[in-house]
Amino acid sequence: MLEDLKPTLNDLGEKLDQMRISLEIPAKEEKIAELEYKMGEPSFWDDAAAAQKLNQELAALKGGVDTYKGLMAKYEDAETLYEMGIEEGDASMEDDIRAELDLIAEGLETLQLEVLLGRLRCERCHPDAPCGRGRHGGAGLDADAPPHVRTLGGATRLYGGDG
Repeated sequence: MLEDLKPTLNDLGEKLDQMRISLEIPAKEEKIAELEYKMGEPSFWDDAAAAQKLNQELAALKGGVDTYKGLMAKYEDAETLYEMGIEEGDASMEDDIRAELDLIAEGLETLQLEVLLGRLRCERCHPDAPCGRGRHGGAGLDADAPPHVRTLGGATRLYGGDG
């Protein structure tokens, strides 16, 4: 029944709210606005290295925020479908809503995993999240080094060794 989806909908809404806090979305949105403002200044490209660094920082910030916002938009759509189904008494919408909720849950799970794994990132792979070992300077890692995390095309990969 359609009403049986309400607890799942509520649970996903709470998890998304928690993720918003965990990811510090408002602070990141402010930082994005600040960086975009700096990029609009006429002298921005005078220092190519600094401009590239800011551009990379902006891309990283936008990636996380956009992923969250995408999940939030899917959630709001599912919520609207649910409310329409309840108002119209249309049980035929249940499968569509359930499919959307499953996609949201899967996306949220992936995002949570990325947040957890992000804490293990090594400075070699992600300069803003040092593992405490410092830059490796291209040298191999010892066996006790934490696993490295890389995100490529949305897929997160763990590996050890000299990565």
